[in-house]
Amino acid sequence: MKISEATPDGTVTGVELIPVSDAGAPKSVTINQVKQFTIDQIEAIAAGGSVATGNGVFVLQSGVLKPVDIDLVLQRAIDTIWDKAAEASPDAADVLALKDGGVTEKTITLATLATYIRTTIEAAILDISDLADGTSGFASTDLLLVTQGTTAKKIQASSIHAATLASLAAHVVAKDAVGSAADGDVFYVVRGSTPYKMTAAQMWAYVAAKVAALTDISAYSWFLDESTMSSNSATKVPSQRSVKAYVN
Repeated sequence: MKISEATPDGTVTGVELIPVSDAGAPKSVTINQVKQFTIDQIEAIAAGGSVATGNGVFVLQSGVLKPVDIDLVLQRAIDTIWDKAAEASPDAADVLALKDGGVTEKTITLATLATYIRTTIEAAILDISDLADGTSGFASTDLLLVTQGTTAKKIQASSIHAATLASLAAHVVAKDAVGSAADGDVFYVVRGSTPYKMTAAQMWAYVAAKVAALTDISAYSWFLDESTMSSNSATKVPSQRSVKAYVN
């Protein structure tokens, strides 16, 4: 029977017979056997060790098997990924793809990635061993990194200085007034450019010593009694001895 005269089969189940010749001996094989043989032959092909530009793969386009450059396949995959909708509100559970050491494909959550980045940044900031000492060259215009809530910002050293002084002033003003002075009360003074502290007793001893050392009281005020101080006048000038006796 001529093949051209055979009635075409509308459906294929895989058990249909196909005539073949095995070294001149007539035989028949099923479509399933042909299919399996083809698959086995494809699987037996040695795998490529590397992929380079110009390599191709076979794809089925509208029922037709065609070779396609592998770069086109790769570009299609990239375009498909970037064409995905962007995440409007990422959260800690969102997953990203990565390679572990460039070998094993894995995934990582945003939470884990954020922790890693923060730890790395903190380590870099805290490791100041290789930074130059800026103490001698510290200026009011130098910038420091700060965070305001979750927003990173920069601030001048002069602004920090001004904010510190303003807070200190507000802190001092808010203190309660002393109801009654005592010898142990402390005052803060500056000698040259060095700050010191001094008690009320030390302050009074200094003033008393200065008054007691006066030799010419004509240029100073003098005491009329224990509670009144009056300016010197031509008619009322006590002796140096009386002033020293009062102080002592």
